[in-house]
Amino acid sequence: MTINFAWRALSEWSDNILQVMGVPEAAAATTARLLLRADARGVPSHGISRLPSYVQKLRSEEVNPNPTIEVYESGHVITIDADGALGQVAGCLALDHALNGLERSPMVICRLQECGHLGAIGLYALAAAEQGAVALVAQRTLPLLSLPGLAGPVIGNNPLAFAAPIAGAPPIVVDMASSVAARGQVLLKARAGEPLPPDWALDQDGNATTDAEAALTGSLLPTGGYKGFAMALFVELLAGGLVASDETVVKARNETRPARDGAVGRQSAFMMLIDPVRLVESDPRSSPHVVSQYLAAWQHAYRERGGPNARLPGERGARLEKMAKEHGVSVSQVVVDELSELGRELGVPFPPKSPAGHHRLLS
Repeated sequence: MTINFAWRALSEWSDNILQVMGVPEAAAATTARLLLRADARGVPSHGISRLPSYVQKLRSEEVNPNPTIEVYESGHVITIDADGALGQVAGCLALDHALNGLERSPMVICRLQECGHLGAIGLYALAAAEQGAVALVAQRTLPLLSLPGLAGPVIGNNPLAFAAPIAGAPPIVVDMASSVAARGQVLLKARAGEPLPPDWALDQDGNATTDAEAALTGSLLPTGGYKGFAMALFVELLAGGLVASDETVVKARNETRPARDGAVGRQSAFMMLIDPVRLVESDPRSSPHVVSQYLAAWQHAYRERGGPNARLPGERGARLEKMAKEHGVSVSQVVVDELSELGRELGVPFPPKSPAGHHRLLS
């Protein structure tokens, strides 16, 4: 069971919580907006449930509420030193610079250093696709992933997202961690006292476990076995290697596992945007909108082959987001209780539920 809340009320409450923690008004609003959009699109593991861990990171100064962000540009490559900023703040800044860069080049790469947890990284790819760009976004994490037989976690569950605009339909959006389930989903299971599926995680001794608490001190399993492990390595090359600085080379040798309750700050991310119209300008044989035309034709064939139940990644999220705007955002009772306690602690009362009341989880 979940409880519905008005989107605006939750967003304003989250915004106020962050401002109490010293985050400037604009940065707090940006972070709240992305957290709520994740919830609205059916990704509660990366939505408002993350707020307590963000508060914890701000308290410990692992995340910097007032960063001095530096931006360097060379050709079609942008490097941003986020100075420990909240991930949503740094991610949106990177996206803005990358979109501006597409006015001068068909492709822009953004190297994002020293930033916090980006949240649902598919939202940045989606925002780029909503502006007509094809996007790839990736963020590395500290080691969380292992395989049976290994002594412990050896690589992050490094999420990867990509998106592309589709004429007459919501953008295609794929957002996935390299693990069977994102760590945020394990955190939600632990909060609710619910067991994990048996293929999600290992305990500290390398044994399969359904205990969410044991998983949080153990390691996650890669999706698809060695294929998911390879995906994590790909993200490590992109968001670790290609974004590295002299300082991160030293840090990479001395990494420890993250705290139980949330992703660590000061990590790195990779973003690549492509303007499909500018990309084909060098090809005199093709019309400027050939990429859009191809994707539209492919989508039509896909749906014909798949029948009435065929849908593309991103369609469910778009449908849920539309429903959330009309009827409110659904939050689980466990998370409501936790956020209510956070609100009492910080002197920001949690908002009342919407008149719609209780709802079952959307599918």
